[in-house]
Amino acid sequence: HKDKESALGFARLSLKRGDTDKAMEAAQELLEDPTMADEAKAIMGSAKLAVNKLDEAEELLKAAVGGTLSADSKQYATYNLGYIYLRNNKGNEARELWKNLTTPVAELALACLEHRAFDKIESLPSEGLKKLAKELNAAVGLEQGQHAMAGALDPVDSKRNLFLTYVAKVLQSVGSPQSIRDLSATSTVESLRWQAYGHIIAGRFSDCEKVIAQLPKDDGYGLAYTILIADAKKDQNKALDAYKRLSTSPNPPREWMLKTAAIFDSLNDDFKDDQFDWPEGDTPQSGWKYSAPGTGIHIHAKGGMLVFEGRQAVSQDPVSHAYMMVRQDRLKTISLALDISGISTAMGGLEIMSEKNDAGVQLAVRNDNRLAWRTVRGGGSYGEWENIALQIQGVVAKISIEYANGRVMAFMADDPLRKYPLGDGNLSDNAMLTVGIWSAADPGTDFKIAADSMQIQMRPVGTQPKSDRFGQ
Repeated sequence: HKDKESALGFARLSLKRGDTDKAMEAAQELLEDPTMADEAKAIMGSAKLAVNKLDEAEELLKAAVGGTLSADSKQYATYNLGYIYLRNNKGNEARELWKNLTTPVAELALACLEHRAFDKIESLPSEGLKKLAKELNAAVGLEQGQHAMAGALDPVDSKRNLFLTYVAKVLQSVGSPQSIRDLSATSTVESLRWQAYGHIIAGRFSDCEKVIAQLPKDDGYGLAYTILIADAKKDQNKALDAYKRLSTSPNPPREWMLKTAAIFDSLNDDFKDDQFDWPEGDTPQSGWKYSAPGTGIHIHAKGGMLVFEGRQAVSQDPVSHAYMMVRQDRLKTISLALDISGISTAMGGLEIMSEKNDAGVQLAVRNDNRLAWRTVRGGGSYGEWENIALQIQGVVAKISIEYANGRVMAFMADDPLRKYPLGDGNLSDNAMLTVGIWSAADPGTDFKIAADSMQIQMRPVGTQPKSDRFGQ
């Protein structure tokens, strides 16, 4: 009877059933009606996405999301638009859309994007999504050294589960020959990387090199293993050559890049200057890493600055970090220019931490422009804040930290001779340290802080800082 409400219901039902042709046919009839057009664009765009017509889908979904939609249509149209962004390597744009959604599917997608565990598995609407969430948690567990999570997967549930359980056995057995033989039944690049890793942790360098030879020559993981083997054999020329190739690899392991950059890039440099002139919207790069698990804070490049912004969420650890790795024996000073014009009631500043980020010292600029500091002890527990008798003038805080033999001291750029002890942070036993920028706030706080520049001064190779005559 040409009833438009029925046509809209039919289009929605067809989309949910996966009958994309009928969904598009019905939606097409409604596009000319101003009262139905936005809903029709959401359906048509989602159907176009289902048949992999990304450009047409993106145009329709953008128009739909920018218009007037029912609550259900808003959720799935926004999710689908974010998925297209992700397919087009626009992870930040996808994150911005998904973080405002409330569906379990969107929360799972965000967890996948941010490489973190998902703890609401039973809220997901299908068994397929529940399996995906379990695989995600297993993969995150493997990244964090929690092998049991992958080992607990049902290996008969899927080929992916079987593969992850084999990887877990390689790690749990410290690269036993049998575990690697089981893993070699899968011949993908990912499997080859894990096989090589199993050989290297077992000390079988020749076997590892045979597996590396099967990887692409510019594979970041193969090059990382080559550096390890060359270093173990005291072949520094080969290690340096592999590092140079690793730095241009399309897929370098980020943790490894942080450590190797700290060793190789600092051999002759006296200063490391970061102006954060990275592509707009990019997350930290060029040897930097970031961590903001569950805080709701987005860390990205914007206007030549490294920006921390968003609404602080309730999380187990409220601190967001961006950091790089340096050699302890070479670190001298760190200086940061921090724009605090949008700090609200939050705080942020400089930190110097152990290689595992579980101990160290944080220097804070508070929202009243005063400075404070605290220690971070074993397991990441935070000490009490202690105030420093200093106040920042204006909205750009220029703060500095000096490091020597485990001691940490704060000073201001305009008064470098006046230093304020910040304790030792249990750092002296670490060969490598991480230094960087952090933020934290009470839940529900909207804020923005932006690092304008950061400079690290290094000591010459082979020198050690001298204690002053008072032994302090």
